[in-house]
Amino acid sequence: MVMKRSFAVMAMVAAVSSVFAVYGRLTGPSDSDSTFTWVGRVGNASGTVIAPNWVLTARHVSGTFNLNGTDIAHDARFEHPTSDLALLRFSTPFAGFHPLFNGSALGREASIVGFGNSGTPRTNLTGYNWVTAAGTRRAVTNNVGLTQTLAVNYGGSIGVLNVAMYLADLDSHDPGTPAPYDRDWFGDGGATSNEGNVSVGDSGGSWLVDDGGVWKVAGVTSVRFFADPLPAGATGDPDPFMAFGVSGSGAVNLNDPNNWNWIQATMVPEPATLVALGLGIAATLRRRRK
Repeated sequence: MVMKRSFAVMAMVAAVSSVFAVYGRLTGPSDSDSTFTWVGRVGNASGTVIAPNWVLTARHVSGTFNLNGTDIAHDARFEHPTSDLALLRFSTPFAGFHPLFNGSALGREASIVGFGNSGTPRTNLTGYNWVTAAGTRRAVTNNVGLTQTLAVNYGGSIGVLNVAMYLADLDSHDPGTPAPYDRDWFGDGGATSNEGNVSVGDSGGSWLVDDGGVWKVAGVTSVRFFADPLPAGATGDPDPFMAFGVSGSGAVNLNDPNNWNWIQATMVPEPATLVALGLGIAATLRRRRK
């Protein structure tokens, strides 16, 4: 019953906003992340190294990739025609990467990583207040509570896309939080240890899951949202995008075939490269036969 109610509410998601960063229970303006080292910036947003020569970001994000303070120019950009994904190709390989997660992240705890602004807890325990603090990589956690295709208007030349997404709600960890902010909107188990959400300053960041001790990319941050209509008791909230029990965020679901297959097909070496590899293999076989 909870899942059905959540889906019905999500069908009326309001005011989708793109380009954000993260804030959470243990992650504030003065905090930074040192774990997810292959998540960098793309312009004023974010992107993640997912293979030696490839960075994955959101289609509605643009700019030069920056890793640990160094700008690195890509030699090609590829955009998904019907989803909020883009791949950047680099001629020089990176020394490491966060690989893609081949499976469903639904029901799992994800680490949401990005650059941008942050938040501080409200004194009335209903959510967070906006804090301008862009440019630092931060990480929070959240349960992946739902999967759903959302119609999102990204504006500009992109317009409306129907995107398969993972969705996570922002839950309060404090028993003193008043109703309706105290609700577990998606019924996904409530707050994680570092429960957090996204905020303006970084889209294209990663939702990563721990797969046998390896952090793997399961989703790409794409939107944030709040319930429409807001429940009674929250209708006058000063910033519902940052309120407990009524807000959340969405990441492009990489397990969806439309997204997964496009990434795999795009990252296949170009024909010239395949020919060169074939010649190299043939030459090796000839040498071994002699």
